Amino acid sequence: MLNCCDDQGVKNTKLFLIASLTLDLAPFFPEPHIVEKIRWTIGGADGWL
Repeated sequence: MLNCCDDQGVKNTKLFLIASLTLDLAPFFPEPHIVEKIRWTIGGADGWL
């Protein structure tokens, strides 16, 4: 039976979080993608459509 608190589940959760954060921040140069999108959204998100 699957247990959410077993070692494998914890490892999978950590791997998922690390992969998600890594992909969310890509590309890293000249600035992380998420930072660019936050600035874009705060600036009015001009050019969406």
